[in-house]
Amino acid sequence: MIKTFEIRAFDHHIIINDNGRTLLIDTGSPSTLFDGDEFEFLGKYAHKGILSFPPDIISEMLGTHIDALVGCDILKHFSVLIDCGESSITFSDEELSMTDGESFPLSSKLGLPCVSLNLNGLDGNYFLDSGAKISYVKRNFVDGLTPEGQEGDFYPGYGHFETPVYRIPTSIEGHEFPVSYGTLPQILELSLLNLTGATGIIGHDLFQHFAVLLDLRNKTVQLRVLPKCQNTSEYQNHAKMSEF
Repeated sequence: MIKTFEIRAFDHHIIINDNGRTLLIDTGSPSTLFDGDEFEFLGKYAHKGILSFPPDIISEMLGTHIDALVGCDILKHFSVLIDCGESSITFSDEELSMTDGESFPLSSKLGLPCVSLNLNGLDGNYFLDSGAKISYVKRNFVDGLTPEGQEGDFYPGYGHFETPVYRIPTSIEGHEFPVSYGTLPQILELSLLNLTGATGIIGHDLFQHFAVLLDLRNKTVQLRVLPKCQNTSEYQNHAKMSEF
């Protein structure tokens, strides 16, 4: 089975339409969030957990309607190719590969994918989060830096918050690209980063610079530099954005 969907991005989130259902694809969530006791996507099922947030709460915080948030309990069954250059996302229950893609090992924390990044010479392990419109890093990584502005974001169970944003050159396996990082509220930094041993969260900017092929089953990630990002060090937001 292989199926490709058009990405209908909203505020730097990956949203698709599946037979009339509006779904948010979130590699940074261990669980799928939905109404009812059971959720099905492409023949794979998720069941209601003890701790869950109904989609209407996520919709309210996001600012647009979704019927469900699809997390890693579903995504782990597929090879998932996210190509924002083509505004497409492909799911396959068999292994996929990319022409000109480079493959790297993928680690895991709490069932979530993690990649190794280097920020200004400092190595760290970062959650790979397609649901993060802003990337995040521990506060000590931005000590002495001047923010370029403020951004608003939210986290289920915490709500909305504001963060200063810092532009920091970032590299993955020798490929450098610019990323806008925020800092999490202290309680979220403690629970999401300090207690898990992660350095930060890499989100939207990675998917704008690379086509990303994620295979949680084999713990690999393949990256291919998107055409408009080749031979340039400047960030270019070339995803096709459309609001509902």
